[in-house]
Amino acid sequence: MIDAASRRKALAALLADELAVVSPKIAAALDGRSLAPIATALGALKGLDDLEAAAGAADESAQHVRELRQRGYALMAKAVQKMGKRVDDVAKAADELVEYHVRVPVAGGGSYDDVHTRRRGLDQQDKQDLKDIIDTCQQIGPNAYGLAEASGGKKRDAEDLVDAADALAKRAERVLRTEYTY
Repeated sequence: MIDAASRRKALAALLADELAVVSPKIAAALDGRSLAPIATALGALKGLDDLEAAAGAADESAQHVRELRQRGYALMAKAVQKMGKRVDDVAKAADELVEYHVRVPVAGGGSYDDVHTRRRGLDQQDKQDLKDIIDTCQQIGPNAYGLAEASGGKKRDAEDLVDAADALAKRAERVLRTEYTY
């Protein structure tokens, strides 16, 4: 039989080894700009809370999980903000009035240039950007709720983010479906 002090010391050594493996993943996730490293780090942290409890160590893994969850939410919120700016820019440009010339024939021969205006509308790149934004916004809900679930958070913690993404998707859809001809 191993005495309790030796067992605790062995578990603490195991915990230190596990944290040495997980720490670079956590650092990469917290410094990263995508959700994939966060998912990897969260997966690597699974079970460390039990090992910490058995070793009588501080609840360091729970703090890492909270930090990773917040980083994930921050990345998604920043993406929504950036996409919102793009939607605003596209909408403003599409509503911009542009002049064009029409050659008008005159009775008896000849013609003159008549200047007309119209809204610029959307070009192919604008349309593709709006479709991509709508698709990305539709992925934010499942990702935000999945992050909450995977990190022990509450669904309601992600609701503001999901609501913002849903509202942006609707706004992008309106800009995409607007008829820009007079």
